Amino acid sequence: MNITAIRTNTLQNLIRQYNDATTIAATADAAYQSYSNKADMYQNLYTQAVANTTTINGQWTMFLQLKSSLASLSQTSNDCNLVADVSYNNIQKLVKKWEQVMQKTVEATNAINLASDYITKRKASNPLISNDLVSDATTTAKNAATVFTAVVAALTATLNTLTSAAQAKKSTELTGLTIDVSSAALLIPKAEFFHTNQSAPPPAAHKPLEKTLGDLLKNTNAKQTAVLAALNNANAEKASAKEALDTANGRVASTLAALNSAKAAVAA
Repeated sequence: MNITAIRTNTLQNLIRQYNDATTIAATADAAYQSYSNKADMYQNLYTQAVANTTTINGQWTMFLQLKSSLASLSQTSNDCNLVADVSYNNIQKLVKKWEQVMQKTVEATNAINLASDYITKRKASNPLISNDLVSDATTTAKNAATVFTAVVAALTATLNTLTSAAQAKKSTELTGLTIDVSSAALLIPKAEFFHTNQSAPPPAAHKPLEKTLGDLLKNTNAKQTAVLAALNNANAEKASAKEALDTANGRVASTLAALNSAKAAVAA
């Protein structure tokens, strides 16, 4: 076989190798694009999963803060209710005592006024009655009137205080009602305000809203973890496909260089 035939045969072999290399490179490129798209898809899913987890975490935190605030307000309301009840009952007792004092004061004032009037009238018909006695009787009557006025003022002030205490009592009762309504809206039994554990999601129990949020947070975290694992796997596949593509492209380049050299040799 002459040199020309050898060169022609070599050229044909190189052409076949080049075609095979380009076919393999095209297949590797298609695989790389597929794995790249898959990785992009899981990257988008992971980004959304992180956003969802952040949102649910925020809602969970807000729920716990609201529950804590209601618990604190409930405790304060209970304390205020106790103080309001005690204050109202004590003021009621004080009013009754002032009413008794008022009754005694009225009786004493009437007696003093009658005695003063009697002494004054007797003085008119009996000059022997001491002027000092008449003056003392008049002064005592005035003092009795002053005491009566003071007792009336004290009783009035106590009644006003009783009114304020009654309003405070109603206000604390209204606050308690508001807490009950709020806890009902959140589906939180009021009794649980004093047995909360905010360090972790609640256990499976009869806590509809709290359990729902806790389960949602748990599921969202699990989904984020699963998507991250899939993303890592897809990135690994993408990297492997890129390595295979680079190898295939290298093979195409080397066979193309050898083909061009062979063509030059045949032309010569």
